[in-house]
Amino acid sequence: MNCSHCGTPLRQRSKARLVTTGIGLIAAAFALLFVLHLAVVVVAGVVLAVTGAYFIKWAMTMDGLWCPKCGRVPKAR
Repeated sequence: MNCSHCGTPLRQRSKARLVTTGIGLIAAAFALLFVLHLAVVVVAGVVLAVTGAYFIKWAMTMDGLWCPKCGRVPKAR
């Protein structure tokens, strides 16, 4: 499968590693939000949680594919 933007062959990330990283980011976000209740920490916690959720979605629906040349991720099927 090739990138629709630049034509470079897509690489696949390990699904297990993406899911593990996603769960770790979500856990870190919840730990951060429960320990510290500052406004700046809330923003950082939300960013961590959304990034973790995206990693899990990327592993499950988009098969962990990405283009090494332009850095794009193909759209979900």
